[in-house]
Amino acid sequence: MDTLHTLATLLPLSLTSGINLYATVLVVGLSIRFHWVTDTPANLDVLKAWPIIICSGVLYIVEFVADKIQIVDNIWDIIHTFIRPVGAALIGLAALGSTDPVLGVLGALVAGGIALVSHGGKASARLALNVVSPTENITNIAVSIAEDAATSGLAFLALKYPYAASCIAVLLLGLILFFTPILLRWLFFFLRAVAARFSSIGQHGVQSDPLPPAHMVFLNHQPPELAVRCKAQGIKGANGRNGFVLLWRDCLMFTYDSWGSSRSWSVPRARIPAAYLQRRTLMDVLEIHYYDGKNRDRPVRFVFLKDRSASAAQIEAVLRPQPKEVSI
Repeated sequence: MDTLHTLATLLPLSLTSGINLYATVLVVGLSIRFHWVTDTPANLDVLKAWPIIICSGVLYIVEFVADKIQIVDNIWDIIHTFIRPVGAALIGLAALGSTDPVLGVLGALVAGGIALVSHGGKASARLALNVVSPTENITNIAVSIAEDAATSGLAFLALKYPYAASCIAVLLLGLILFFTPILLRWLFFFLRAVAARFSSIGQHGVQSDPLPPAHMVFLNHQPPELAVRCKAQGIKGANGRNGFVLLWRDCLMFTYDSWGSSRSWSVPRARIPAAYLQRRTLMDVLEIHYYDGKNRDRPVRFVFLKDRSASAAQIEAVLRPQPKEVSI
């Protein structure tokens, strides 16, 4: 088999290994063992050995369960930051090592790098989903099952039609790299959330964060009732950005920095019919519903670290509609 064909097979397998290494090894091993595909790289025959199939199958079952539980899946991804790229590198070395030692090392490095990129994209995306998902673990399970199906399908396609699978892999890598800045922001936010979880112990009071001078311009340099640092989700142009949610006069505002300039978003409090605060393990999510200019219901969410829980609760209390008094 020519080297180009082997490389075309290895590229999508490297991508899927970064998302789910055990599913990739299991699908490849079973496909070769039971002759579901032919004309595969001969050096990948090592994966059809029963010990490897059984081991990858058991680990896949463990991952299948862990990947469906919020927070547990994030911890699992952190652990596999070191495992998935190494596993992809070993697959690359096995596929190319006997052809040319130099090519084998290069293939291992490239395969590990691709797996690291896809792993980073998957881990960061799942983290963002866990933070803002309004349906708790239901969405998490659905996305995890979709990941398993897509990973297994692409791994099988890599053996059956390697060139088509390579085109899909290149497209997916491009999308991951395009969204990398957003995904990295969520990753850093998660790390800050862990630190805030511990620093919040014993903190109960409402605290107003100081606004940068550039943000005070939107308030005519008048102090707000309350300003709290958070991350926005659902605001056009500010989705996933860090900033400050403000109670100012009769408005709810969100100020943030984007591409070297400060910007703001606001909605009158009178157009906010509902506000819900969801308590999570590492952070709190305040979901606001408001009516836009066309009187359509729009949701927007603000994600707070645990050291700002009291401030988030205060904003919810202010925005929550008060029950109307019924006269008798």
